[in-house]
Amino acid sequence: MVVQNAFIRGLGRVVIGTVPDSIIRPSLALLFLISAIYLFSDAEMTPLMAMGIYLASVFIAFCISLILMWKLTPKENRKMSVLQIESNKWKKAAYPLTVVGGLQLMYSYTDILILGLFHEDADVGIYRAVGQLGTLVVFGLSAINQMLHPDFSKLYAANELDKLQKIVTYSSLAIFTFAIIPAVVFLFAGEYILRLTFGDDYMVGFIPLVILTLGQLANASFGSVGALLNMTGHEKDAMKGMMYSLGVNFVLAFLLIPIYGMVGAATSTAVSLMAWNIILRYYVKKRLNIESIGFIQVIKQRALK
Repeated sequence: MVVQNAFIRGLGRVVIGTVPDSIIRPSLALLFLISAIYLFSDAEMTPLMAMGIYLASVFIAFCISLILMWKLTPKENRKMSVLQIESNKWKKAAYPLTVVGGLQLMYSYTDILILGLFHEDADVGIYRAVGQLGTLVVFGLSAINQMLHPDFSKLYAANELDKLQKIVTYSSLAIFTFAIIPAVVFLFAGEYILRLTFGDDYMVGFIPLVILTLGQLANASFGSVGALLNMTGHEKDAMKGMMYSLGVNFVLAFLLIPIYGMVGAATSTAVSLMAWNIILRYYVKKRLNIESIGFIQVIKQRALK
C-alpha cells in the first residue's frame, strides 16, 4: 500500500494519496472494532480478534489504493509495455532508500530498547508515551513533505533551482511555524497535559518531554533536508546522514541512559536528531546549493538588498 500511495502522490494527487493509509485504514479498523464489541458483547476481545480486524482493514485499504492508482493513472501509461523502466537507476535509488528505511526503524527504537535494558518497564512505558507526544511537534514537517515531494523532483529535473530554493524557503518557514504551536504548549503546559492524558504517574516524563520537544523543534527548523536529498537523486547522502546519527544515538544512549534514565534517552535522541539535520543540511548545500533553513535564507536575501 505504501508503493501505491507514493505512486498516487507522484501523479500530483497528494491529498488522495494519503487517504487509504491515513483515513480509510484507521477508520475501518475503528468501525470493525466497535461493530465486534457491539455484536459480540458477551465474548472477550482477544489479541487474535484484534489482529484479524487490523488485517481486514489493511486489506480493504490496500484494494482501494489499487483502484485509485488505476483510475488516476493516465490511460496511455496503464499498459506495462509503454513504460520505460531504467532498472539500473531504479536499483541504485532503491538500495539507499531501503537502507534509510531500516535505519530509521532502528533509530526510532534504539533509546527505548536501551532504556529497557537498564531501567524498569514502567519507565519504558512512560518514555514511549512522552516520545509519541513529542512527535506532534513535527506533524507539519511530515504533512508538508508529503505535499512537496513531487515538486522537489520536478523542479530539480527541470534545473529550476531558483524556484526550488523559493519553495524550500517558504515551506521551511511554514514547517517551523506549525512546530512552534505544539512546542510552546508542551514546554509550558506539559505537566498538565501528561496528568490529564495519562495520569499522575506520567508526570515524571515532563523533563524528557521538554528535551524531546526542543529536539523536534530544532528538527523542524532545518526544513525538508531528507526529502530534498531523496527526491533529487542523492539518496546515498541521506543514508550516510542516517548512519552517522544512528551511531551518535547509540553511543550516547549507552553512556547516558544507565545513569540518567529517561532524561538520558531523551538527550541522546535530541542530540542525534540535531546531528542528523546538520549533516543533511551540509549535503543539501553541497549538492544542490540550497539553503534549507528558511529564516537564514530570508536574512541572506535581506542582506543582499
